[in-house]
Order: sequence, then C-alpha cells, then structure tokens
Amino acid sequence: MQAKQIATLDHFSGGRFLFGIGAGWLKEETEIMGGNFEHRWGQTREAILAMKELWTKDEAEFHGRYYDFPVVICSPKPHTAPPACLPGRLRL
Repeated sequence: MQAKQIATLDHFSGGRFLFGIGAGWLKEETEIMGGNFEHRWGQTREAILAMKELWTKDEAEFHGRYYDFPVVICSPKPHTAPPACLPGRLRL
C-alpha cells in the first residue's frame, strides 16, 4: 500500500517527490506498531527493496525475511524510483 501511495505522489508531482525514511528510535513505540526494534533497519531496507521491485517491474513479486508477496501489479508507476532520504549509514 505504501509503495502505491508513494508512486501516486511521485506521479502527480511530476517526479519531484522525495521519500524521507526513518526506522524509529523509541523501542516501545516500534514494538507497539508490530516492528522488531533490534531489526528495524533490516526491515526498513527490505521494505525499500520490495517497493523498488513494485516500482520497476510490470508484475512484481518479493520473497524476503520480513516481506513476502506473490506476483502483483502496482499502478501508477513513479516517474523514477523516488530518491530515498535516509539518516545514518544505511546502505541499499
């Protein structure tokens, strides 16, 4: 759902959308929202990789540790994969 929302924003902004990402800093809040605080950057990285699959392929599927989905279609597509603004040293 988030990949589609971001792609829609990028589409309507003419490719000017910047994707600001944070993984959370408060352990209790992360856990209440269903996240694993110790693995939050791994989950964030995988979510971004899954979204890139949806944005760059006509029919995408993803099978990771945290996210898993069969062949699906995501539309509209962004003009390009929106630039991701990440804090720290996360490598994609």
